[in-house]
Amino acid sequence: MIAEAFGEALKRLGLARREAVEEALEELDKTGYAVLRAPTAYGKSFASIPLGLAAYEGKMGGLSKVIHVLPMSSITEDLYARALRTVTGSGGEGLRELECDLLHKYGERWVGYQAWSIDADFKDPLFLTSSLIYTTFDSFILNLYKITPLRAERAPYESARAAIMRSIVILDEAHLYAESGMGQDKAFTALLAAAESLKELKTPTLIATATIPLKLARIMNPTGVVVTAVGEGCGYKGVDGEVVVRDFKPAGSVKAEVVKDVDPLRVLKERSFKKALLIYNTVARAVEAYEKVKSEFDAVLIHGRLSLGDRREAVRRLETAEVVVATQVVEAGVDVEGVDLLVTDAAPLPSLIQRMGRVARKGGEGLALIDWGRGAYESAVEIYGAASVEATWKLLGEGDVEWRNPCPSEPRSYAALLEKYGEIYAPKILEDLKLVLTTLNRLVTLHRKDAARYMGIFCNFARGSVAVPIVVSELCLKELEEGAAQRAPADRGGAECKKERDERACLLMLDARRARHGDLTYDGKIAVVVKGDVESKLCNKIKNNLYKCMLDENIVFHEIIKDGKRKKKINCRKLLALDAEVSRALGARVVVIGLVAREGAYKPGLGWI
Repeated sequence: MIAEAFGEALKRLGLARREAVEEALEELDKTGYAVLRAPTAYGKSFASIPLGLAAYEGKMGGLSKVIHVLPMSSITEDLYARALRTVTGSGGEGLRELECDLLHKYGERWVGYQAWSIDADFKDPLFLTSSLIYTTFDSFILNLYKITPLRAERAPYESARAAIMRSIVILDEAHLYAESGMGQDKAFTALLAAAESLKELKTPTLIATATIPLKLARIMNPTGVVVTAVGEGCGYKGVDGEVVVRDFKPAGSVKAEVVKDVDPLRVLKERSFKKALLIYNTVARAVEAYEKVKSEFDAVLIHGRLSLGDRREAVRRLETAEVVVATQVVEAGVDVEGVDLLVTDAAPLPSLIQRMGRVARKGGEGLALIDWGRGAYESAVEIYGAASVEATWKLLGEGDVEWRNPCPSEPRSYAALLEKYGEIYAPKILEDLKLVLTTLNRLVTLHRKDAARYMGIFCNFARGSVAVPIVVSELCLKELEEGAAQRAPADRGGAECKKERDERACLLMLDARRARHGDLTYDGKIAVVVKGDVESKLCNKIKNNLYKCMLDENIVFHEIIKDGKRKKKINCRKLLALDAEVSRALGARVVVIGLVAREGAYKPGLGWI
């Protein structure tokens, strides 16, 4: 049923066939669970679009939705935009314009999303209103395990779980959960717990990945089928339980060189290129490189500590910029076309494979320089840990790598090295977290309050710590409030397509592990929206119920941080309940926009360094 409905919708949309995707969907029809391994640029992530259309048209029996789960909001936004363009046939650029085109064509908003940082309107936090939903892993885990991403204490998690149980779930880009680094053991554990819970709920589940060893794929699916797509003519036969599909023809070629202490400006001046991509492991290194090259090249900077407004502007410029300077956000999320020169910091093998996949994606030849100098190496160890970086260095030292060859039986292909990497390094499984999550799923008597209590204990189910909203400056909120409201053209969906003020343009989400008073420089200021007709001497009204509250006391972090030093373990329960904490202090019902950065802490266009 699933595979047949997918095939029919695929033809109507005019999308290319992918045999490995079809093989995986046939396995869903048989057992309800499959793992798909396919190279970068294979097209596996587009599978949700025809599946979503089939669900919308009621051709999937009792399955009424497709939930496409992704590890980062940048990937979620990219695929959401592509889905809207595909089903509408529109060439629209902005998400609101594409959403209006969807309404104009279908009369219903059947494609939606859930991610805090997407600047669009068709948000579906409980997965209730859409037939095709793109969502971040964080949001999905909250809905699956009875908390929900809504602020309201009584948000109906039962409705969200019911929606999940009537869906096909695609856990995409699974390799990113298994990468090394801060919090990744928790992410990988949550992925395994989600897969097990979905099996118990009998929810058809497809785990899709580009760069994960078979050993880890087997951990994800110990008894079922793993579908592996390889190159045409590849002699790899697979192992028991593995279905090998030979339908991929890699585009382009990449020659890589391992070098030390790369000077980005010098490289750009000495090398011939049409478009260059510079990827660094830390924001500080990316900003330093951007500052060097921007005076002589048309450059754009993009990383995870930009405000939504600055990030939106950076994404807009990706297509035309001559040089893109970035962190890991471009590995599998932000689409950069036309790259023929890559400069990258040292990194674990899966990350390097992803970064190489950005080069010569549609043909031609590309050059990649892998910086294994002291600064690049130390940044890799800082972010990913020494074990995975050293394992990669050992494999690279064995000879040149065929970065476009996905055949595991050919010794110097990246696919063969990936299998060796899997024997050397694997993420840890946090058994206590896995037990809590699977128990929350199984026991009806464990509900939202229990889930919230455990969330406070672990700080987060799917990442290293709590994400804290930061308002980059008071000026940003003022300018946003004073600016005229922009509206979409009246003939593109009518009144439902109005563009309203969105405070998220002034926000970034920062990991609480960085929330030291000296680093965060929030200085006790919190921006809130006050609910109801409330007067408070602590607040000065701007307009439209947007308040700027200048609190004399740091009411949220005062028990955690003092004089710039962490005095005790972060109290995650307080961080997870910012609204309640501020409400108690103000004596008013509020919704927290975020902690306000001290003047100058955030650099417009550069971000939080």
